[in-house]
Amino acid sequence: MNYIIKKNYKLDDCLNIFNDNHKNFVFDKNSITDKTYTKFVCVDEHDTVLGYAVVYPHNDFLKREEFNCNYFCENDSIYIWHIIVHSKYCNCGVGKTITNAILDEFKGHPIYCAIDTHNIPSLSLHKNLGFEIVNTFTQLFHGTDTTFSLLRHI
Repeated sequence: MNYIIKKNYKLDDCLNIFNDNHKNFVFDKNSITDKTYTKFVCVDEHDTVLGYAVVYPHNDFLKREEFNCNYFCENDSIYIWHIIVHSKYCNCGVGKTITNAILDEFKGHPIYCAIDTHNIPSLSLHKNLGFEIVNTFTQLFHGTDTTFSLLRHI
């Protein structure tokens, strides 16, 4: 199947995917419509939205996410706020396609993401694409002590 990446496209469809597929790992639905973020939307040849990523192009993401993480991020850092793939298209290369589009777009910039350590599919995807864990931290996240891995693309 051929995938196409479009930016800031069909955001209502992205909201529907969020509502049906976030699996309690992602809670920030407002980032989909917030113009501060860039959305990388993956569609098929029929223009069906299969998944998307929200990217925050600023290095203050740890503060903005209110993460209790003692780590310094470079000034030109990019942060993948979240990636969600529709459950019908998991393990079909959609997440990889989206992440590779982000890596291509921001080549030369440090690219970070923070992933709940229980989200094994996302951790595996990012590690397979060259991300490395640079910090691990635990904090209260939506009422639950949650351990996160902070990953950086090398």
